[in-house]
Amino acid sequence: MIEVTNKQGQPELSAPTDWLAFDYDVATPVYLVVEPSPDAQGSRWSIAWRVGGQTDDKMTAWCYISVDLLPALVDLDEPLQYAYTGPMIKTVLDDRYGVSHAGGVRRHELCTMTLAQRQVIQRLAETTHLDSTSGNSEAEPRGASQAWVTKLMNKMSNAGLTPATAAPNAVAAASNVSISYA
Repeated sequence: MIEVTNKQGQPELSAPTDWLAFDYDVATPVYLVVEPSPDAQGSRWSIAWRVGGQTDDKMTAWCYISVDLLPALVDLDEPLQYAYTGPMIKTVLDDRYGVSHAGGVRRHELCTMTLAQRQVIQRLAETTHLDSTSGNSEAEPRGASQAWVTKLMNKMSNAGLTPATAAPNAVAAASNVSISYA
């Protein structure tokens, strides 16, 4: 019998990102990113910052820190498993002002951080896990990214990376994001 296990934190799951957009040692804003869906519970949440250049006009991509659904290779009836598998780099379309016009993505600024602080976020992400056995919304596909990012932001606040009010303010703003489909 083949068993799919959560290998969170294992180096072989981390994707090489430097070839696409290097994260330079410059202070840059860090955001809570919300990719809305028809209902707020289905929104995908991430922590992200711009990368790829030493100045804002040369930053051509975003580094996303988020939890991903692991594929069920054998039994589709198995409980869903989520894990942080490393940073994901995505190129920029037209979103210099915090709004991606493709898809209604919203960014809520947490604070400005140095490279060393952003690296701490990545280490904290590796130790942030979802409790899939509790039967609460964390085990639900629609609430997994919100629950995980909220836990990560709490760790960031406890580590002194963000002001105490940054995470609650961003969560309150993000919780009000929804888009309507006509």
